[in-house]
Amino acid sequence: MHLPFKKFIQVTLSILGFGFFGTSYASTAGQFLALADLHFNPFSYCVTDQPCPMIKELQLANPSGSASSKNSWLSIFNQAASQPISALGSDTNEALLNLTLNYIETLPIDYDCITINGDFIAHHFSSQFAQFSGLDTNSPNYQEKYQSFVRKTFQYIQYRLHLALPSKSIYITLGNNDSYDDDYVYSPDQNHADNFYHEMSAIWSPLIFDDQNQRNFESAFGNAGYYAITVPENQPDSPNRILFLNTNLYSAENNQGAGTRVPLAAEQQLAWLKTQLKQIRKNHGHAILIYHIPNGADNYASASANSAVMLWGEKNDHAYNDEFSDIVQQYHNVITSMMTAHYHMDGFQLMHEKHNARSEVLDTFVNGISPKNQSNPGFKLYRYDPSTLNLTDFKTYYLNIAEDEVNNVWREEYDFNRVYQPTCEFSNNCNLLTGYEKINSDSNSERTHRYIALYSASSGNQPINEGAWMPFYWCATQYQLESAYRACLISQGRIN
Repeated sequence: MHLPFKKFIQVTLSILGFGFFGTSYASTAGQFLALADLHFNPFSYCVTDQPCPMIKELQLANPSGSASSKNSWLSIFNQAASQPISALGSDTNEALLNLTLNYIETLPIDYDCITINGDFIAHHFSSQFAQFSGLDTNSPNYQEKYQSFVRKTFQYIQYRLHLALPSKSIYITLGNNDSYDDDYVYSPDQNHADNFYHEMSAIWSPLIFDDQNQRNFESAFGNAGYYAITVPENQPDSPNRILFLNTNLYSAENNQGAGTRVPLAAEQQLAWLKTQLKQIRKNHGHAILIYHIPNGADNYASASANSAVMLWGEKNDHAYNDEFSDIVQQYHNVITSMMTAHYHMDGFQLMHEKHNARSEVLDTFVNGISPKNQSNPGFKLYRYDPSTLNLTDFKTYYLNIAEDEVNNVWREEYDFNRVYQPTCEFSNNCNLLTGYEKINSDSNSERTHRYIALYSASSGNQPINEGAWMPFYWCATQYQLESAYRACLISQGRIN
């Protein structure tokens, strides 16, 4: 089987011959594909059976075996009864995974490289394994067997990607559901070679084919899940970098306290980020930051709770969101953009409010493959300038299961420039920032109305579609500091 998949793929536009990860460091247009929030769910066949026969088989099977192997995950899935693709509110099942891989394979693009922007495995993975594995959760080796199953799930995803793109480098970030413990639990265990980060490094390192970037990944990722790569690939003297961050360490949902290494790792990552950006500036380069959980306000939770809810928390008197915002403002002329996920939505936010500065840095959200959050599955194909790393355009592709759960066809949903700045459609002088700045607080204005409709890849069932654009979502696009976001909500009379 030839099965491609999920990738923030920095792509050379093969017709032009140049690209972000391509073979020339010339300044011409390139493209890359961005995907996130796979949330693959191997328990999707286990609706009523407890224990579930398939999960018992998968525990003993080889996650990297071929379809012809009798004892492989792929053969087990292929032999199972066919199932419809995941419905809205469900994570990615095997049917949706196959459909997504097959569609991406048909795209007429020469993908050079892939980055996966976090959340590989399903929500509530731990509780589902306890329910369907048939194992005694109180047995001494239960946790070891659970970790083995998590590891095999990652190995299966890696294997599928490698089957599809055997010569493509794959760079990963981790999401809040990616853990050996539970959702929002991260334990960077110093001096333990068998911890989650080290084992993820061992799984994904063989798929990085740039020697220097592979060494950088292997030396850094095992500590706490963050690292830097040089772009373009195979050009070690290039000053441009992509910095992959583990922002799960800053999550407000992460309840691990001072007794763990989490606060220390979180602080060390911020110090590392400053050092990296300082060196990039010194070398006259540019950077893109890629991470899973955005900083700033949680627009969905804020609208649901009618209050100001933030995505990042505080530990040991460190206000992570404020410190990160300070760093971004300090290096706003180095950071050309940020790319985040987590929401599963097609959105953005601008970081510019600090000290009334107008040094805007764009954070563009990547759609999720999983329809768990009631959004249609989607991903983006970005256009960029390889010399500056500026993002100049993107297309969003989607699977409209909200409208038709039977006749499932991936297709292009829209082109950013055509919707928000049509005069820029074929120009490299425009960028996403100039387009997003045309969206305003009036939900009835043409561009804002389109943005609201496209936010959930046209599923149309988010709070943003039900009157929450102003102030909860609009304020979140403009203000990432809690004090500023709260003031914006208060100015609209929504909170006291």
